[in-house]
Amino acid sequence: MLVPRFPNAGALFEAIERFAVSYLFLTPMHLQNLLPVLPRDRPRLPGLRRLEVAAMAVQEALRREIRQRLTPNLAVMYGTNEVAAWISAADGESLDRFPDSIGFPAPGVEMGIADDEGQPLPPARLGLIRARVPGMPAGYLDDPEASAKTFRDGWYYPGDLGMLAPEGALYFKGRADDMMNFNGIKIYPAEIEAALLEHAAVAEAAAFALPSPVHQDVPAAAVVLREPVPARQLDQWCRNRLLGRAPQALLVMRRLPRDAAGRVDKPALARAAAKRTRGR
Repeated sequence: MLVPRFPNAGALFEAIERFAVSYLFLTPMHLQNLLPVLPRDRPRLPGLRRLEVAAMAVQEALRREIRQRLTPNLAVMYGTNEVAAWISAADGESLDRFPDSIGFPAPGVEMGIADDEGQPLPPARLGLIRARVPGMPAGYLDDPEASAKTFRDGWYYPGDLGMLAPEGALYFKGRADDMMNFNGIKIYPAEIEAALLEHAAVAEAAAFALPSPVHQDVPAAAVVLREPVPARQLDQWCRNRLLGRAPQALLVMRRLPRDAAGRVDKPALARAAAKRTRGR
């Protein structure tokens, strides 16, 4: 069905039910916007055979909410335009057996984890995600620098960090260039965000780095809350789970800034955090 932009969630639900839609594609931002109007005790769209979600990381807390309150037939997809529509997918049993994973390789896709030199890494080792499929491109048109970085030795490197379970399920750990180095400790935004989202009062979370001439990267985070909670409680929550990787600064915001694609604008968050720090 080709339809105009829906003015609200009710119009979306009405169209799905009127046309007996069985397949739906949404982004995590769409899902967050739907949560306030979903029932607590039943799936709102039980007739959906498949709800595919992609474009951004989908935290486990949001996955659970959607499977309970929208449809149990959720599929979390991971892919790129360069190699294949989908590199991997987590759906059905894999969502239960491998929480927070992005599933297993799509048909025809070979997937692995490698170090910075392109050497394969064993399961449970963090490294660069890479994939290849028959007939994929060898590089970008008229951009040898980007081609040399992204297409190496027959593999495509999307610039994402991940690790594999022994059974082959893939775990996404964030962008390689988002890694923070705080006093020599490597910290990934995804681990901070996951810890914050485990708190019942946190609806959204985004971690980012504040540059420091002394510490190199100071980990910080911004949250949107479902209900008021003291900042010191969230701070202690993170320290109990992350120890030295806990955010050193925490912003509470009404909404997270996003770009045109719906991704959280982390440079804007860093500017906001720096501004608040200077104002103290």
